[in-house]
Amino acid sequence: REIYQELTTLLETDDLLPSRLKVLERLARVQVALRDQDGALEALKRINLEEAGTLDPSVRTNLRLLEARVLRVTAPSRALKVLAKAQKAITDEQCVESIRIHLEVTRCRLQKQDWKRTINYGLKGAELAKKVPDCVELGMFYQLVAQAFYRKGDYSHALDNFQRGLTVAENLQSHSL
Repeated sequence: REIYQELTTLLETDDLLPSRLKVLERLARVQVALRDQDGALEALKRINLEEAGTLDPSVRTNLRLLEARVLRVTAPSRALKVLAKAQKAITDEQCVESIRIHLEVTRCRLQKQDWKRTINYGLKGAELAKKVPDCVELGMFYQLVAQAFYRKGDYSHALDNFQRGLTVAENLQSHSL
């Protein structure tokens, strides 16, 4: 972490902006791995201030997803706002980034204990993920929907969705072999 922070100070000139942004992104990811949410949010905020539209839209979307993951732990409502901004920037609803945003929204809704919306977003995301071949996120959607049904007290639907998730995982594993 200290090495990345030192690198960002060394890369302060404007001509080194792309390198500085990459170092800041890696610093944010390291801090997320170390569960230092405040440090990660600070690095992500600095990226947003410095990039001024120079980043590729897919990179910006991935950074917003990372920010939402960090915020989900402490402030799921703020994470949902970040995800709404990320969703507005995406034009194709069937791309992998859109599916990942739906997955993160589903996780935030589960974190907020909003079972009905968790189930709705999860099932909508699963429908989107079915259209993309070999989409790993499909099994994750079923797992989250199953958790929501379980916490809601609907054990038969929970079991059904866990089985769907396992089937997806088994199919993906057989494809990769």
